[in-house]
Amino acid sequence: MSTLQASAGAAPEVAVPRSRALDSRPVYRWLINTLFILVSACIFVPFLLVVVSSFSSEDSILSHGYRFIPERWSLGAYRLVFQSPKILLRAYGVTTFVTVVGTAAGLLLTAMTGWVLSRSDYRFNRQATFYVFFTMLFGGGLVPFYILMTQYLHLKDSLLAVIIPGLLSPFHIMVMKGFLSKIPFEMIESAKVDGSSEMRIFFTMVLPLSTPALTTLGLTIAFNYWNEWFNAMLFIDKPNLATLQLAARPDAQHDRIFDRQHRVRQAARHRRRAAAEVQRTDGDGHPGRGADALHLSVFPALLRLRPDARLAQRLTFRNGNPRGGTGPKNACSRRRRPT
Repeated sequence: MSTLQASAGAAPEVAVPRSRALDSRPVYRWLINTLFILVSACIFVPFLLVVVSSFSSEDSILSHGYRFIPERWSLGAYRLVFQSPKILLRAYGVTTFVTVVGTAAGLLLTAMTGWVLSRSDYRFNRQATFYVFFTMLFGGGLVPFYILMTQYLHLKDSLLAVIIPGLLSPFHIMVMKGFLSKIPFEMIESAKVDGSSEMRIFFTMVLPLSTPALTTLGLTIAFNYWNEWFNAMLFIDKPNLATLQLAARPDAQHDRIFDRQHRVRQAARHRRRAAAEVQRTDGDGHPGRGADALHLSVFPALLRLRPDARLAQRLTFRNGNPRGGTGPKNACSRRRRPT
C-alpha cells in the first residue's frame, strides 16, 4: 500500500498547454480595468467637484465658476443648511416616502400589466399592446395633464400628484412583457390543472421567476422617484410637502429656508452685482454698450429680426439713393402735391 502511494506521489506532472486566450488574458484584464477606471472617474469626478464646491464661497463661484481648488474656502453653505434643518429633514422624509411607495406600487402595476400583455390566450393582446406602444410615441401634452390632475382628480398639494404619474411607464411595460413572454405556458396550464387561481399563479410563480426584471426596473423607478422635481414643482405649493429636489432649488431655499431679512439682503446683493455686470458688459459680453437689451427675451428678439431687416431696407439708401428710386429728388417727387 505504501509502495503504491510512493509510486503515485513520484509520478511526473503532465504539462497542460495553455491556450492563446489564457496567454492573452492579462491584456484583456488591463483593458477591462482601464475601461472601468474611466467609467468610475466619470462618476467620481463630478461628485468630487460638488463636494469641493460646497466648501467654496459664493463670491468665488460667481466670479471664477466651479473649480477643484476654490479661490476662497467657506463654510457658509453648511451654516445656511443648518440654520433650519427641519426643512431638509422633512424633505428627505417626503422623498423617501414617495420613493418607497411609488417603487412598490409601480413594480406591482408594471408586472401585472406586462403579465396580461404577455399572455397568448388574452383576446385583446394586440390591441392593448398597440395602445401601450402608442403612448410611447405621442403624449397628451402638458396643459391637459395639468387640467386632469388639478380640476378632475383634485390632486393639487397632494403627494399622489407626485406618485401617480410615475406608476406606469410604457417602456417598463414593454420590457416586462418581453421578459414574461419567455415563461413556458405549460407551467401555467399545469398550475391551473392543480387548481391554482390566476392571482395565486401570478404571486407564487410569475413574480418569483421575474426577479431579475423586477430588480432592474425597480432600480430605475426608484431613481426616477428620488430625482422627481417636475411634478412636485407643478402640483406642490405647501412647504411641508416639498420633495428634496424641490426644496434644494435656489429659489425654494430663499423662500422656505431663509428668513425675511436674509432674503432682502441677498436680493439687494444680487441687484448690485447685476447692475455692475450690466454697466461692464451689457449682459451679453460686450463692454460699454448700454443695457437696452438686457431683459429682452430670446424668442421676441428672433421674431423681430426679419421685420427689422425689412424696415432697414426701406429706410436705408443704397449708394445714396432710396430703394426703387434714382435719388432724393425722385423720393420727394413721389409725395402728393397739395391741391
